[in-house]
Amino acid sequence: MHGAPVGKKRTLIAADNQVSFNIVTNAKLFEPTDDQLSHYSYYYQSIYGTGTAVLVSDLSEKETALRALLRHEVGHDVAGEISQHDLAYVGVIRLDVTATRLSSMCSQRRKNKD
Repeated sequence: MHGAPVGKKRTLIAADNQVSFNIVTNAKLFEPTDDQLSHYSYYYQSIYGTGTAVLVSDLSEKETALRALLRHEVGHDVAGEISQHDLAYVGVIRLDVTATRLSSMCSQRRKNKD
């Protein structure tokens, strides 16, 4: 994760670096074909987890993290230099995951009963 070099999030992590997280993907509203409001649902896949947040200070590790983020967002490696000044300024947080749990609601399992 990246963001401001100072602020509430970084202060809280410095005080207690144990964190939890949730990532949701493939989310979609299920709209029933009938007019029963109770038949609406929501499809999703998610992962829940816990871990340790680390405030990264090493400039090389920061650059590696930022390039990985750029590659994820644009779909390819991005050429060019990230200045030492910019690397020193940006706040980077590494999440070391210790446990995960998967959750999903991928199909309408409940039969309509009327």
